[in-house]
Amino acid sequence: MDGNRRDPPQRDTRDIGDWQSPSEDTRDLARDTRRRDLGFMIGGIVAVILVTGGVLYWLHARHYESTDDAFVDGNTTQMAPQVAGRVTALLFTMSGPTKNSC
Repeated sequence: MDGNRRDPPQRDTRDIGDWQSPSEDTRDLARDTRRRDLGFMIGGIVAVILVTGGVLYWLHARHYESTDDAFVDGNTTQMAPQVAGRVTALLFTMSGPTKNSC
């Protein structure tokens, strides 16, 4: 039964309105080439602007330190009473002069 089967005839898939002369074909090709070149130029300009902006930002921001997990560096001093008991107050002021009592 497969021997009697025929393929349908091939149809022209081009639309009648799409037929162009060779000169019209080259004009469309030139227009597409110009459009593609313009796209590459605009993309290149945008890339150069972004890279320049990033470099300028980095050059400016590298002078400033910022962090989310910063800590305060300071000097600590252990203080202990000379007698047994609880310390209820420390009688000194910050950055004030001190005397050596020994």
